Amino acid sequence: MKYLIMFEPREPIEENVRKGFEIENERRSKGITFGDETVFPEHQFLSENKRFMIVETDDPMRIAKWEVDYMGVLKYKVIPIIESRKMNELYIDR
Repeated sequence: MKYLIMFEPREPIEENVRKGFEIENERRSKGITFGDETVFPEHQFLSENKRFMIVETDDPMRIAKWEVDYMGVLKYKVIPIIESRKMNELYIDR
């Protein structure tokens, strides 16, 4: 399953951005970053301090672990996504 993850730092922004880097470094040292599961790497909207990425995993606990690690410093939304072509096929086949 692919997931669109959108996020932005909570207030106070500077402090939580710093904490976010610390969390990511800790996740890296434990080998639990998304790594190869990243389909579309982290990008930022130019007009606001929000970012997004797309990851693919068959283990929803990987997503849940990410959420637990970052819930104190980020506002986020995780949305399961599917290719439009596959969704269109479902409409045609019904």
